[in-house]
Amino acid sequence: MAERVLLPARHARGAHPSAPPLTGIERWAVLAIVVVAVITSTVLAITRGGENAWQAAFEVVVTALFAGFLVSPAVTIIAFATSMGLSLLIGSSTEMLLALAVATGLAARTAGTRLLAAYVGLLLVSVAAAVFSAASDQLSIIVICLLLATVSGATGLLLRFARNREQRLREQLTRQTIIEQEVRQSERLLIADELHDVVSRDLTIIVMQAELMSLDAEPGSVHESQATIRDAARRALRDLHRLVARVQDERADTSATEPLRTALRSAAQDLERAGFPLSASVSDRAFELPQIIDTTVARMVRESVTNILKHAGPGPVSISVDIVDGTVRLSVRSRLGRRRPLTPLPSSAYGSIRMRERAILLGGGFDSQREGREWVVTAGLPIA
Repeated sequence: MAERVLLPARHARGAHPSAPPLTGIERWAVLAIVVVAVITSTVLAITRGGENAWQAAFEVVVTALFAGFLVSPAVTIIAFATSMGLSLLIGSSTEMLLALAVATGLAARTAGTRLLAAYVGLLLVSVAAAVFSAASDQLSIIVICLLLATVSGATGLLLRFARNREQRLREQLTRQTIIEQEVRQSERLLIADELHDVVSRDLTIIVMQAELMSLDAEPGSVHESQATIRDAARRALRDLHRLVARVQDERADTSATEPLRTALRSAAQDLERAGFPLSASVSDRAFELPQIIDTTVARMVRESVTNILKHAGPGPVSISVDIVDGTVRLSVRSRLGRRRPLTPLPSSAYGSIRMRERAILLGGGFDSQREGREWVVTAGLPIA
């Protein structure tokens, strides 16, 4: 069995208390914007000369603070809070509020839930302080800052939710891949065990009949032993070729048809006992299949019936097994349950994966899907 890989549990329920890391494109985009903004602020500060030098230098520092979200959102938010306090002392509260509004998007994208709540609190306190300290002609600027903060924050949250969804899908796909790998490994081991059992049985028959031939030289006994050895060898070769080379061989002996017959009988009993009217159409040739094909179809029938008992809505069930152009074709139809899930793959569907993998290994195919108001399972396995 393949080793199971344990994935981080922090996203198991879809909750993301901490924001996902920035992608490479996001990091480079933020860095480029900050560099351009810092250069622009520096040029403007130099252009203004000594007038309001401290205020100009302060604006350059605040602009550079945006890059801090790439390293540590918590430290950056603390720095913004400190800068807001300083801005009230040097008369740059409106400019600082504008910076906070723009930074809302980065905070929404990079900060954890609690840290983001603290940032929103800082923004609201800053707005209140700016309202009390600003002149009446600057109130419109404050309103613009609030609108800008709303748009910036919404953009940051959208990017954050998109990144969270991407991570969840990636984790689901990883889990699905692990499950499929385990199923494949399990199926290969199971088929190897069955092959060993089938070949061992037939080889045992061959050895026993060969020993009888050496002990009893009567023509009648010799011919009977030869016929038995020939049949056992054909069965063993057919099953061996089925898994290794899938080459053409003779039809199998009917002594190896019990799995499908038993599965159909059990299906009829289970379905009727559960209140599902069964309509079965089974070709007589379906009971003359090679043992591995017979066993595989039987397991598909059992798996389909199990799913019907679990999920199907009330109504008739039909099972069809036929031989068409050298291929055994299975079809199982049932009514959809009212609560049958219609989501795609990220679901494990262990039984369906197992059946599909077995069908592929035998050179055939397996499918289960919705058709109108029915759930339909179909499979095709080449006989020769």
